[in-house]
Amino acid sequence: MAVEESIMNKVITSCLALAAALTLAQADDARAIPFGFYVIEDNAPQVIEGQLFVDVTDQGLGAILFQFQNLGPIESSITDIYFDDVGILNSMDFVYYPGDTVLFDTPATPPDLPGGGPYSFTADFSADSDNPSVQKGINPGEMLGILFNSPVSFDQVIAHINDGTIRVGLHVQGIGPEGQYSEAFINNPNPAPVPEPATIMLFGSGLVAFPIIRRRFGKR
Repeated sequence: MAVEESIMNKVITSCLALAAALTLAQADDARAIPFGFYVIEDNAPQVIEGQLFVDVTDQGLGAILFQFQNLGPIESSITDIYFDDVGILNSMDFVYYPGDTVLFDTPATPPDLPGGGPYSFTADFSADSDNPSVQKGINPGEMLGILFNSPVSFDQVIAHINDGTIRVGLHVQGIGPEGQYSEAFINNPNPAPVPEPATIMLFGSGLVAFPIIRRRFGKR
């Protein structure tokens, strides 16, 4: 009987420990905020915005993890990552995950996000994948973590991301089954680009197609 009670006590203790661990995991997950991306270079016929994400997680003690994910299924590789952060983020490290072939280094080439100029995107930090860039980039099913220290709180970082003070840009290559396309993305395209005079005239005449605007800024 004593042996059975001992086993039962161990089972109860294990269940309580598991419940506590799950509670902590759920609390940690609640601090992970996902952000999607909008295409700013509309080159590929494939639409891949829905498979590109960055989860921003509070690691405590001023450490903030940006975990980039390419969920697939369309062939593509995140090969360049850019932060326009006005100096809010600093002292970074890369976090790699077992089984992934991802390998990045700083700075990126090119040093600024392709197509980011009209959006006033200026990179304060950049990194790109090692050669061969597509193979070492973030392909479907792979992840890369970039861990920053920040002098401001996690909640302030999230607020800055939401209001566009901190923006993240991606350059994605190898899009499509033959890998011949590349595109650039921003998590927050605000401020919107200043249209060319000819584009303003097209808007005035109603000749610019609204589905194109939705494709570039309204997906997800």
